[in-house]
Amino acid sequence: MPTESFYKFKDYDLWLRDGFLMPFELLLFEDLQAKYGETDQEINEFKDLIVENSLLRFITGDMLCINFDKALISGNTLQRLIKSTESIIEKIVNDKNSLTAVRINELLTKAKNYSIEKGKSKIEDYPDILDAGYEDELPIKNYLHAFYLIKLLLKGEIKDSDRNFLLVGD
Repeated sequence: MPTESFYKFKDYDLWLRDGFLMPFELLLFEDLQAKYGETDQEINEFKDLIVENSLLRFITGDMLCINFDKALISGNTLQRLIKSTESIIEKIVNDKNSLTAVRINELLTKAKNYSIEKGKSKIEDYPDILDAGYEDELPIKNYLHAFYLIKLLLKGEIKDSDRNFLLVGD
């Protein structure tokens, strides 16, 4: 897995370690899938994008970017993503078991199956995330900080001073 990738929105690039981005994208996929299923075309397209990003980042080690300016068409979709991000943060705060390596591995499997069912991926044999160096205990505080920065980015409230802390990722 590469060291870092970034999200772009408006005039900001938020660089984060892939170890933060992939779990965020998988948790976001799960939340969007649970809330909206297949009922919203814009959300479906975004789910496809984040699943593809997560799987490619994990399998190929490519550095990837999501440009929210291009990926988001409506303000309604942006608000849904902000609410889902807030929901993810709240779940992690209230239940530390919602973000473990075992849980991320389960979500990776769900994303893989979703991608195959949608005809987006022909790869059926993904490595196990636990074999990729993830330990069961994750630094929850660091993940929460990363997810909070993503929320600030989406809300247009991120400042340069906010962004400088997370490249270290430790």
